[in-house]
Amino acid sequence: LPGFPRNVAAYDEFMQARAAAELRTEEGGLEAIAHMETAVALEPESGLLWYHLGRAYSLTVFGTLGELDMDKAEAALAQARMLAPEMPELFIHDITILSNEGRLLEADAALKQYFSEQTTTAFLENSIYARFLMRTGNMDSGLVYAQRARRLEPLDIDNNLALTVALMNLGRYDEALTEME
Repeated sequence: LPGFPRNVAAYDEFMQARAAAELRTEEGGLEAIAHMETAVALEPESGLLWYHLGRAYSLTVFGTLGELDMDKAEAALAQARMLAPEMPELFIHDITILSNEGRLLEADAALKQYFSEQTTTAFLENSIYARFLMRTGNMDSGLVYAQRARRLEPLDIDNNLALTVALMNLGRYDEALTEME
């Protein structure tokens, strides 16, 4: 896999960072940053670790980040792009930025091109595209991608919530209730 860590200790730090980030608290975000900084120090040639360090910096949205930390996030993402430019995570990051900037037609075109060129069955891409389609009002298509993502990663909270919201927006309330159980 492009940029994937080979050092077991670095991978362990990476997994601890992901667990801490899932707490979705300020403390969890700061703990995730600390683990990712350690992981990168252990294996500085891993693009995936640099990518997740950048994400840890940029996703700590609980008021603890200053401008310096956003600079760190951008630097870490640039390092990831240099080490493993073909990493799907970087593409998804770019699509997310286009979407957040309201450049929805560009984001949609890029996502369609990505899916036409990739034979991916990766959870992340399907989940991101599902949420993108739902955001643009295309609930039926978004539901298809959310269901595909669910099959790939059944325990992901964010995707399961998106799936439930799509079902509710489509008037499929019994299915939505079942999803929430």
